[in-house]
Amino acid sequence: MTTPQAASGRHVPLAPGRLPLLGHAPQLARRPLPFLRSLSQHGELVRIRIGPRDVYVATSAPLTRQILVTDSRKFDKGEMFDELRQQMGNGLVTSAGDFHTRQRRLAQPAFHPDRVTSAATVMSNHAAAWAASWQPDTVLDMTRQIDTITLNTFLDVIFTDTSTDMKAAVRAWTGVRNGAMRRALSPLAAWRSHLTHTPRPTADPQADRALAALRHAIQQEIDQRRTGEQDPGGMLSTLVHARDRQSGAAMPDEQVCDEILNLLVAGTGTTSATLSWAFHEIARHPAVEQQLLREIDAVAPRTQVLAGHIPRLPYTRQVLSEVLRRHPVWLLMRRATQPVAINGTHLPTGTRLYLSPHILHHDPDHFPDPFTFDPDRWHPDRLTPHHTDTFIPFGAGRRRCAGDDHAWTQLTLMVANVLTRWRLRPADDHPVRSRVGTVERPDRLLMVPTRR
Repeated sequence: MTTPQAASGRHVPLAPGRLPLLGHAPQLARRPLPFLRSLSQHGELVRIRIGPRDVYVATSAPLTRQILVTDSRKFDKGEMFDELRQQMGNGLVTSAGDFHTRQRRLAQPAFHPDRVTSAATVMSNHAAAWAASWQPDTVLDMTRQIDTITLNTFLDVIFTDTSTDMKAAVRAWTGVRNGAMRRALSPLAAWRSHLTHTPRPTADPQADRALAALRHAIQQEIDQRRTGEQDPGGMLSTLVHARDRQSGAAMPDEQVCDEILNLLVAGTGTTSATLSWAFHEIARHPAVEQQLLREIDAVAPRTQVLAGHIPRLPYTRQVLSEVLRRHPVWLLMRRATQPVAINGTHLPTGTRLYLSPHILHHDPDHFPDPFTFDPDRWHPDRLTPHHTDTFIPFGAGRRRCAGDDHAWTQLTLMVANVLTRWRLRPADDHPVRSRVGTVERPDRLLMVPTRR
């Protein structure tokens, strides 16, 4: 690391195109992905403005690794997660510091390989039933269908046999959750916070009622498992029965509930977006589809694909890796909890930083022809050590997603079980565009299944 330049980051280059009062927020709103990619040409650390705020964007793999791995204890996740914590509690996604470390250790049994294998049975059964429910040559709204099947699958992974009331409570809550990402990038919200020191808007009564109803439903499930009279199993049971290795203490009910809310957000949105992109990319690339079909047919010819088949589906993993490279979580946020030196510049406590898997995944120095969909770039013979730092679909370091094995398993089983029965084609010539919110997802994905 070079010698620090100053006591603040004012010497860090400011990205061009700043507007009075608004800063770079319009560019992030209108063309977020091209704008982020453009920052690399200005340096490894670039300053942008969101209303009155300075935000520093790390555009290189070494700086990203420093923030996420080497100096991770010097950062929390910032205002967006302060707000999410009020909605979702202090779970693995929203918590920080030593509490997060202890809680991750306590929750780790829920992500043990044996638990993933058990969950894979639920995932496979849901995927097979979903594919079996289609009728040939009918138009499917794939984004809507994938959102539903992903949520229903994950609910049964958590609760084993999810009640109708629980599903209704989850859907009511997810339907009114506030847009924390949108506000984090809003110049109006930034000015409000700057002028009034009020970081979040007035509470939403409808959202609060939905959250209270969902917490009540989860508590009923927890009570069943605490009493021992009825324990259906699932991820919730693992969390309820988890014990701290040193003290032997159980997780309090409120904390278990917080973890379930965190899991519902972390375990559905990214997975459903990735599945949507996967079916879109497979349909666009017939040669990729043919190789996938040959691999799946060799392993499970026209039968249900199970967890035991996954190790024999390496090309499927390559395809999904390429989907996650092209369409990752586009933006991560951090806030310095103590002074820190980044790229030779001293940044004070409270400094806001953005990191972007999208920037790294489209760096032509590491991924030649980055906009070409090429699963072969993930063939073992072509992998190099740099992939560890430049491919971060599930984050990195101690905040890396604890459920990444769950995600890989569900993605593989969903894709493979659909392709054993169907080929999917676009329903019309309408171009599929990116809709960028918390994650990047297709704006509209209408497809027609044809029996194989």
